[in-house]
Amino acid sequence: MVEAKVFSDIVKFRKGKIQLAQYAQSLSLPSAIYLVFVESEVTIPSVLEEEKEYEGVLIKTHLVPYNLELDF
Repeated sequence: MVEAKVFSDIVKFRKGKIQLAQYAQSLSLPSAIYLVFVESEVTIPSVLEEEKEYEGVLIKTHLVPYNLELDF
């Protein structure tokens, strides 16, 4: 399963990983991908790619930086 979102704030970013894990677990999936689009000027310390287990589900997080003016 892949979930794609646009980053809005760090709290929603963290909650989103847990929610994805719960949803994947309800479908008996061992892992899921959390694809998050982030404006280039936003920095999330130590996360660009991350694999971490939540509630028994491996969540693979990938951040995709973008520039609103140049990319769209």
